[in-house]
Amino acid sequence: METRIVWTPEAADDLEGAFEYLKEESPQYAAQLVDRLMQKIETLLTYTQRARPVPEADDEQIREVFVDKYRVVYHIGPGEVTVVRIIHMSRYFKSIP
Repeated sequence: METRIVWTPEAADDLEGAFEYLKEESPQYAAQLVDRLMQKIETLLTYTQRARPVPEADDEQIREVFVDKYRVVYHIGPGEVTVVRIIHMSRYFKSIP
């Protein structure tokens, strides 16, 4: 079974928000960050279990990888990896719904 990547609306909004915020100072950096985030997310298709579980979650299937100062939180499900949130490390992260 082939694994696919699914995005929550919140994660898509997070990515767009990060880009919009950063492009005010540096459009080039904003585009590079989005590229790095997307590349890291693509690696989850092959290496879903490599990252650590999210400390705030009580679920081994909710994990995170880091890109610059961003946490990419994802859930491992049957045949898919769901990108749940993309959160700047300076922001408070309560929990996964």
